[in-house]
Amino acid sequence: MMSPLKPLRLLLLILVMLVLTACGHVRVQHFDGREPEFSVAEYFQGETWGWGMVQDYRGRITRQFTVYIQGYMDGDVLVLDEDFLFSDGEESKRVWRLKPVDQHCYVGTAHDVVGEGRACNYGDAFHLTYRLKVPIGEREWVFSMDDWMYLQDNQVVFNRTRMRKWGLTLGNITLTFTKQPLANNNQDEAEGFQRSAQ
Repeated sequence: MMSPLKPLRLLLLILVMLVLTACGHVRVQHFDGREPEFSVAEYFQGETWGWGMVQDYRGRITRQFTVYIQGYMDGDVLVLDEDFLFSDGEESKRVWRLKPVDQHCYVGTAHDVVGEGRACNYGDAFHLTYRLKVPIGEREWVFSMDDWMYLQDNQVVFNRTRMRKWGLTLGNITLTFTKQPLANNNQDEAEGFQRSAQ
């Protein structure tokens, strides 16, 4: 027979874990003052390349992709015109419009984003949360996306995104951006993206 104390101990353990998780939550404001300073509006203007992978909840790589971004200012709005090429040949596009609400924060919209995304930029970090519509089979799922970017000294940005649904992490996206000069094969891909968009 189970001791009546065991369920109580289990409940207390769960409550302690929840409290520790809440206390350990990292806020983007914690990065204020860290260098190199990451100005998202400055970094993403012009051409940027990214290479990434999608992993499921077990850590298995399910997709790999390249993204080519053309960024520009439309008034005070940062526009990120993103073209994705996946390893299985699929192509997709997303156009972000990030509008500043104060010195550090933005609201963002895109055609496959539900409502508005919320983002803030402090020190060397940028944090964006939004709800993304993702077609899976014949259905369209909505995931809560928790997106972090960190600027490195050599103009490389590391990007880590957690995909959540029903309160569970179902996948992760890891991505590296670079502002370095394009190699010839990357230039060919960029021209291919531009032709397909016309």
